[in-house]
Amino acid sequence: MGLITRNQFPQGWQPSADAVNAPPDGLLRMDNLTLDELGALALRLGSSKINATALATTDIRSLYAAVISGTRYRLVQGAGSVYRASGATLPADFSSIASGLDTSLDVQFSSYLGQIFFASGTVKKKYDG
Repeated sequence: MGLITRNQFPQGWQPSADAVNAPPDGLLRMDNLTLDELGALALRLGSSKINATALATTDIRSLYAAVISGTRYRLVQGAGSVYRASGATLPADFSSIASGLDTSLDVQFSSYLGQIFFASGTVKKKYDG
């Protein structure tokens, strides 16, 4: 199988198009594919277990990663709390940084100017490491 060199797909993913009448600048199948750093199609990388035993039975609903002052932080939402782990080692040890969040809502994460902001319902928090 040769290397796919086309990396321009202005029509985007066309999952409902058939192979005969598909647009020439669209993707028919992109299952388990992603665009790599060079813009070429590549297989999706594998996944790794990120949580240690502390969260092994917790239903993780949201995941966010950000770099603050050179340290990579991973924040996850689970069981009405937000947990964080720092560093690049996986699996990581998570510790709780916020609790009392509504378990029926997802937590939304964002980062700006060296801080991580997260909110769920009327609860709004920030974390700076």
